[in-house]
Amino acid sequence: MYVRWKRRPVKGRRRGETDHALDATLVVAERVNGKPRQRFVSHLGRIREAELDKPWARVRFWRDLETRNGYRSSVASPDRRRLDLVDAAVRERIEVALAARVPKPTPEEVEAADAELRALLGGSPPP
Repeated sequence: MYVRWKRRPVKGRRRGETDHALDATLVVAERVNGKPRQRFVSHLGRIREAELDKPWARVRFWRDLETRNGYRSSVASPDRRRLDLVDAAVRERIEVALAARVPKPTPEEVEAADAELRALLGGSPPP
């Protein structure tokens, strides 16, 4: 089980402008009829390349990952139950792979992003 990154074009905010987003998916390598295949397990998150250096975007990426429980499989097993494949060791490997591309925000960056969001929302706490 590992993280696969896909770079996808997304429309920019200005007309004719194109940006790219990075999609992180969790896949399992397996062989089907003797050929290697990657089986989709779960969508982990997405972030725009232009926002990788912005702390608020990285905070959102990591919070979305935790909030949506992106580690739970969205693929049904043969006996039709949802799989919960990720133990602590695998979760650590996944987080290291994600952090290599999208660095985890520091506590100071999280506090600054929360303060900025509170200011935008008129003083209410962040979700």
